[in-house]
Amino acid sequence: MLSWRGRDKSRLLAQERLADWRLARFEGGYDEQGRPVWSDGELRIETVRRFKSQSADAVVVTEVDFEELNELRRNLLFVALTRARMHVELGLTPAAAGALATQLQGKGP
Repeated sequence: MLSWRGRDKSRLLAQERLADWRLARFEGGYDEQGRPVWSDGELRIETVRRFKSQSADAVVVTEVDFEELNELRRNLLFVALTRARMHVELGLTPAAAGALATQLQGKGP
């Protein structure tokens, strides 16, 4: 699971559980070998930016919220959508869904 929002703004990254699953999330530090320290959990949650250059079979991108799809957001959306090897799901706010639909219909910038 990838959060569109940063570590400090994500509501999901602040949770310890999601339904029946404990969330495995980056705790903000690194071990002696420089590897990130993760909390224990069955479901991995990360930000889109921190998951760059990584992949998973299935990815759920959550908390996607924007009013306009500018170049920065378009690039971030590309990164998010290309992290999945087989399946991706997007959790969009109505505003983000509208902005994306406008772009896909060729009516946006």
